Amino acid sequence: MQRDLSNFLVGFLFPRSLLHCGQNYRVSNWKDMHHANINTVLGEQLVSLARLACDHAYAPYSEFPVGVSILASDGRIFTGVNVENASYGLTICGERSAFVSAISCGAKEFLGIAIFTPTETASFPCGACRQFMAEFCSNVPIFIGCNKGEIVHTSVVDLLPNSFHFSQGDKTSISTYERTPQQLAMCIDIDNVLAASDSTMRKCIERVTNGRVHLSYDDICSFDYWRCSDIHGQQITYEEWKVCHDLFSSPEIISQIAVLPGAVEAVKELSKGFKIHFATSRLPAARQATLEWLHSHGFPSEDTHFVSSGQKHQAVGPVWACVEDDLNQAMAFAKSGCLFPLVISHPWNALGDRTWAIRRVTGWEQVLDILL
Repeated sequence: MQRDLSNFLVGFLFPRSLLHCGQNYRVSNWKDMHHANINTVLGEQLVSLARLACDHAYAPYSEFPVGVSILASDGRIFTGVNVENASYGLTICGERSAFVSAISCGAKEFLGIAIFTPTETASFPCGACRQFMAEFCSNVPIFIGCNKGEIVHTSVVDLLPNSFHFSQGDKTSISTYERTPQQLAMCIDIDNVLAASDSTMRKCIERVTNGRVHLSYDDICSFDYWRCSDIHGQQITYEEWKVCHDLFSSPEIISQIAVLPGAVEAVKELSKGFKIHFATSRLPAARQATLEWLHSHGFPSEDTHFVSSGQKHQAVGPVWACVEDDLNQAMAFAKSGCLFPLVISHPWNALGDRTWAIRRVTGWEQVLDILL
């Protein structure tokens, strides 16, 4: 039964590798969106996953790698790449690679397709791939991305009108399925995402150095405080940083940290359709005080993970979205299959050339605009 994309939930599969289907993860309860808006969201995020997959293409002969991601109607995402062969004729294109992966995992109906090539202009599928895609879906959107960042929006039927079928029935391949509440999973950092930790940490630094180092917010140009200099060029040493970190981890300090504007209300709203995980790399000494801080401000604390820096994506497992202040951690989530890796804007997480994979947001209001 055909169904408008604007009333359909976006879902995905989080593979252990972008090149095989791994375990099956589904999502549900995404609020309905206007068709044009959901196309924009799908286009950007599916192309991002296709771009990540493209790095794994095997194209030693043509030197023309292709990455593909496809969204199945049951809430999974599959990726594929072109795999070339010395005989040329045995080469498989990225589009067919992705569909073969999907079909072998039981998917039969699809909502969207994204293709990425590291070229200056969009590269369209070959004729064989157009017929292959038409076998399973016709009137679904295709998003084609390239190095310039411009996404071309088309569809299978536009690329191959009057495709060959034994039966000329409706091949739209968009159907309904049962939605199970609370399948969505997302991971939220604590420091500088929920908690206004930076100002507290800078006060600890000033205290430990007896006022020698006075860092302003804009001085924090690196995720590592000991790499930052104040207006007079003063820095803390790594040894001083360890003392600051210990001071920051004390219950007396943690209990005084303020909540970032809009965080409480946003998490409350998100928890209606998401399973919320909090993850932090705070020291073991800070764990109990952190749980008490979360509880005191009305945040659910039962799914709080204390992990080593940079390991949140491994500890929490597959998530549909993450909200971070650490650019490298957000990138790790993106590479593990996170569809919406979001970064709260701070001076220390300027994006550089990685904007294609990560969305930088100004605050929690924008997070809600994107996810809901």
